[in-house]
Amino acid sequence: MTHERDASLGRVRFVALALAVALAAPGATIGGGGSSAAIDGSVRVSPLLVTLVLSASTAKLGETVKAEARVTNLGTSTLKGIGLELRADRVGLAIHRPFADVSQLKPGKSTAVSWTVCSRSAGSYVLLVRASIGGLAMDSPAQLLQILPSSRKTCS
Repeated sequence: MTHERDASLGRVRFVALALAVALAAPGATIGGGGSSAAIDGSVRVSPLLVTLVLSASTAKLGETVKAEARVTNLGTSTLKGIGLELRADRVGLAIHRPFADVSQLKPGKSTAVSWTVCSRSAGSYVLLVRASIGGLAMDSPAQLLQILPSSRKTCS
């Protein structure tokens, strides 16, 4: 019984792997037994690498923190019209102009964009940058910002 179950799991893993390969290779065909089925798919890979660095991981209520995104073009052609957005997982942060645009970025080149962030309430916030171009979007690795209570309650 164990041997049959192991063989069955092996077939399931093989089919899952074959399906993943088929989706990664547009136009690939999977056939089995007396019938066959074609799976067409495409994988769009973003040529962008996006990182986010915070000037501090902890701040007091009302203090500002600088958030800087670095965008790198890993592709072989110049990219035009890259949109960037600094995002937080919940309300309570004041992000000065959360949207930014990079008009063009040559292959192998990087550029930096920065924002000023100020908290209106204490707590932990997860921040990331979403980069989008031509219908593709990718997020930077997330950064955690801890805001500590303080008597200062306004952002300057």
